[in-house]
Amino acid sequence: MNNSQLIDDHTRLFYIYQESSIEFYEKDLHELKKSIQSSTCETFATHIITEIVFGIHLLLILKLPPGYEDPIDIFLQNLKENLINSKPLVKIDSQLKTLLDKVPSTTVYSNIDTLAKMKNLPDIYEKLIKLQTNDKEHKKLKYVLCPIHWFCGRHHVKLPEEVENLEHYLIQQKSELKLLNFRINHDLSELLQGSCQSAF
Repeated sequence: MNNSQLIDDHTRLFYIYQESSIEFYEKDLHELKKSIQSSTCETFATHIITEIVFGIHLLLILKLPPGYEDPIDIFLQNLKENLINSKPLVKIDSQLKTLLDKVPSTTVYSNIDTLAKMKNLPDIYEKLIKLQTNDKEHKKLKYVLCPIHWFCGRHHVKLPEEVENLEHYLIQQKSELKLLNFRINHDLSELLQGSCQSAF
C-alpha cells in the first residue's frame, strides 16, 4: 500500500471489513472426496479450497479541510454505526453533499474495483448505499482451505518430504502475516508515514 500523504490532525482513516456470504457446496465436496480417494495422480497437493467468503473490504484515507473536522467526523461516526448495525444508509441531502465535497483528498483501497477507483466522498457514500442492498456486487474477501487428508481417510497417501516442508513453511508465513496484520491495525498511522519501515 503506497500513500505519500502526510498523516496529521486533519487525516482520517475509515475502515470497513464486512462479510456478506459464503460460497460452499456440500454436494461438490462429496464428489471431490470420492475423486480424491480414487485418484492415482502423482502430483501432490496439501490443501483444497472449500469455501470462498464474499463481502466488502474498504480503507479510506481522508484529508479533511481545516474548520470542518467536527461535522465530517460526526458523519463518519454515523456511517460506521449504520454499517456495523446493518441499518439502511440514507441518501445525502444537498447540504451534506456540499460539506463532503469540501474534502480535498480521498484515497481508497478496496477489494471492489469500482469503489477503489473513486476519489469523491459523496460518490463513495452513494456506492456504499448500493452495495448495502446488492450483495451480488460484493467481491471475494478470503479463501478457506482444508487439508486434503481430511477427505482421504484410510486412503491417505504419505506426502513427500518436500511437500511437508512446504506446509511447515506456509504455517510459519501465516504466523508472520498475523503479526503483520496486528501491527498494521495498531500502527497504521505511523506506518503510512514511513516511520515503521525499519520495524519490518
